[in-house]
Amino acid sequence: MDWWQILLIILVSIVIGLLVGGLLSYLILRLQKKPFFKERETTAVVEEQLESTAPDLLAEVENNCRIATEPWMDELLHFQTHVWDTNQDEVHRLTANLREDLTQAYLDMRQANGIVWLSTELGHRSHTLDEHYMKVRTRIAARLERIMPLLKGSGN
Repeated sequence: MDWWQILLIILVSIVIGLLVGGLLSYLILRLQKKPFFKERETTAVVEEQLESTAPDLLAEVENNCRIATEPWMDELLHFQTHVWDTNQDEVHRLTANLREDLTQAYLDMRQANGIVWLSTELGHRSHTLDEHYMKVRTRIAARLERIMPLLKGSGN
């Protein structure tokens, strides 16, 4: 007998063994009235976490919208990004358009927060930075006002 024939017999034996083992497992579980494919117990925990995160994300977006739309009082206000930063798994459940708009809004918020940081931590404040902050703030307000009804409608 050649080596390839021995190898073929071994491979066929393994495949037949796997099929017979799978069939026996299925029959045993079927007789015990248990599902063949068990769902993870963590699924329920993850769903609870996602449901509890959704109101937090909406609250953060609403607060950031309030910051972006309130009248300018010559004060550079810091935007909140904690919920967005810590719950990226939640973001993937959103529609592609909503996710993209939120991502762009949060990129603008990071830019605005960078200007706030320059102003407060380094004590560097100028008319040019204020103008740039106002432009970014206007973009954030426009995006968030467009996003909020969609975010509320998506259940998130």
